[in-house]
Amino acid sequence: MGDGRLEAADQPNRSTFLETNNPLGQRYTVTFNEACDLHDAGYSGAKVIDPINGGTIDYYTWTQKMVDDKFLAEMRKLCQTQIPASARIAEKDCEATGGYTSLVAETRYNFVRSQGYHFYRARPNLRGTWTGGGVTMQITQDLRSISGKPQVGDVHGEFRGTLISRDQDSLIEGFAHTSANATFKSINIVVDPDTPDQLRFTGSPISGTLTR
Repeated sequence: MGDGRLEAADQPNRSTFLETNNPLGQRYTVTFNEACDLHDAGYSGAKVIDPINGGTIDYYTWTQKMVDDKFLAEMRKLCQTQIPASARIAEKDCEATGGYTSLVAETRYNFVRSQGYHFYRARPNLRGTWTGGGVTMQITQDLRSISGKPQVGDVHGEFRGTLISRDQDSLIEGFAHTSANATFKSINIVVDPDTPDQLRFTGSPISGTLTR
């Protein structure tokens, strides 16, 4: 194809560019996997290693717009690092819309800006009173820090945990004890975004499902 545009896209997150109008000219292939993986993590609110910029990044407080803008900047950075500076036509196509049929930096960005709301996950809000199976628990939350005070009849307890964002749901890993047994025991809570008013407890001394 002419004008230095897309020549092939044999993988969803990979595009290949020509530097000249000559179909036999030099091709440059850019892989966007790292940027796409970080974008997925951003939509779920995860804390992950950032292979593009180094270190770790916690997306928990990020809005969809913030995640999308980072996605665009990182795709452009991958264009610049995987295409030599001498190939200016190919690099500029990669950073922009890439012609008429390619899915490159701005093309992907425009898509997530218009359709990403279908996939961006609201961060769990667990504050409130939860009950189930004879258990009552008042939960407070400070970002990823979760604490609760369970009560079963006259038996009181304490729970502390950390919220971990995962691909399909969130997990709270923590410890709990009761006034009947002062030893802290491991306990996990699964938070399903499709049922935000249900918490599934696994472990001891609390198990089962609580609702708000």
